[in-house]
Amino acid sequence: MANSTMRQTFCRFFSIFCLLSLPTSAHAQKPTAATALRDIQNTYNFDPSKLSFEDQAKRAPTLSALWDRYDKTSDVYRDALRTALKTPGARELLYCDGGMQLLAKSKLPEDLNLGLQSISKCGLAEIEHTPYFYTMHALASRGIDTLDLQFRILAKPKFSAYIVPHALNLGQDYAFIYPLLVQDESKYVPRLAERARIEAGSASPVVSMTTRAKPGISPLARRL
Repeated sequence: MANSTMRQTFCRFFSIFCLLSLPTSAHAQKPTAATALRDIQNTYNFDPSKLSFEDQAKRAPTLSALWDRYDKTSDVYRDALRTALKTPGARELLYCDGGMQLLAKSKLPEDLNLGLQSISKCGLAEIEHTPYFYTMHALASRGIDTLDLQFRILAKPKFSAYIVPHALNLGQDYAFIYPLLVQDESKYVPRLAERARIEAGSASPVVSMTTRAKPGISPLARRL
């Protein structure tokens, strides 16, 4: 009787040990490209403009969790993100936020182009302005032409970005100017001059903003 009880106890513990030791459990399985793509698309399958502030706040953790999963299996999720961004008719938020994430997480030239193309589909209505500014400034600091991204700011008079390290809030004017200060003037001055020429006689935001770019703020712009 005692031996039978011992055998039963051993079998139960052995069974539990085997279950815990299985390397192919559902939680340990690596996602496929298809499941990663569905994960990305489902996570961004909402329109922030149609949600209340409270509902938007509830959605935020799901976005953070998605990018945590991305970091854990970046090889799979990077390909899935590329596919999602190339898919026509996706949510604007996916193009905006996904494009910025791709730019932040990859330095490959093809990803740079895809990220910029994705962000260009963004009307700045569905994303926070501060991440957009930081993305734009980081690209400008790498010597990448960001003028088209900056011109999009001009359509948003209430655009603002908060720079935490300096406790500094940038309005539309300085948010437009700062990325210029970390770039070679020869690359953007001709285009600014051409736009100012076209807008001559009107209340040109380009002219009024660029004339405010004083040398004193250039060092600060480089430290952002």
